[in-house]
Amino acid sequence: MQGDVDVISTKLRRWERGGTVRYYHDWWIRYLKNEQIADYKARFGMSPNDFHAGIRVYFDGIGELHIDFCRDPELESFLERMMTRWYWYTYVDYIAECTKRIRIDDLVSPFMTDIKPGFRQIRYGGLVVNLDDARLSKVMKKGLVGYDARNKRYMIKSTQPRLDAILERITADHHEKILAWIREDDKSLIGVKLVLRSQPDTRPHKQLRSVRWYGTS
Repeated sequence: MQGDVDVISTKLRRWERGGTVRYYHDWWIRYLKNEQIADYKARFGMSPNDFHAGIRVYFDGIGELHIDFCRDPELESFLERMMTRWYWYTYVDYIAECTKRIRIDDLVSPFMTDIKPGFRQIRYGGLVVNLDDARLSKVMKKGLVGYDARNKRYMIKSTQPRLDAILERITADHHEKILAWIREDDKSLIGVKLVLRSQPDTRPHKQLRSVRWYGTS
């Protein structure tokens, strides 16, 4: 899996030598049950977190996860799942602490139409996604969009890759309008809906970096 370095660096210890940067996850052993630790010791003659020859869990300078020196493929897969889960919770915390949250339904409502009972279509900038009501409800509850003012970018995770692409275009085309809304700190449900229109801005705008993450590379 590959995560976002700005997110990872808020929680993990940074190590740098000779231009190589790593972010070490030093407490990964807490994810293992006593039985897993005992089994590893019995099979390989050492604790999995042995200081000299044990497992090393870290993210590199571009956010790629590494699990080094693990002699058990099943345990390595388990640790990757745990690190994916850890990253997701860390990502959610980062959104809450470091970004201004934007409601997904506020962003997409101006571009959403009913196509048949129980199904909605979101169309924008030549991109289309169709979602049934159940999936749309999940997106609205669990999806995340935040603006990170420090790094001048949007953090986007709707749980639907096609919708992520649409959200990237909406936030890029309407950045100035959205930014004005954010600065006003208007938390009403219609805050963003009122400033978006059915056509994207045709004025030149600075291309902003946005981040999507799906959990695996």
